[in-house]
Amino acid sequence: MAANELALSNLRLGSTVIVDCVNPVSESRRAWSDISARSGVALVNIQIICSDEHEHRRRVDTRQIDIPGLNPPTWQSVLNHEYEEWDNVPFSIDTALTSSGQAVATIIERFFV
Repeated sequence: MAANELALSNLRLGSTVIVDCVNPVSESRRAWSDISARSGVALVNIQIICSDEHEHRRRVDTRQIDIPGLNPPTWQSVLNHEYEEWDNVPFSIDTALTSSGQAVATIIERFFV
């Protein structure tokens, strides 16, 4: 995958890489673990969830897309999306219980201080 190889190249240059993506299946998670191993740089997985189904649906239904031609997901497509539980659950933040700002502060405090 191009994103994986781009991340690997940047890690080998000594850059910090932050990848904001859904890793719904073990294959995609293993691919990032492989990049970590190949680069010799630690991998930090952070799972962002919304445990409140009504709030999650509201967010999906009201999402504003600012990329021409990109169609937002529907609630049904979210429900139909393949998702495998993690073997080792990563650090998780539930956005039903915390604001975006609080989530960022928690991540910075946990991993960057």
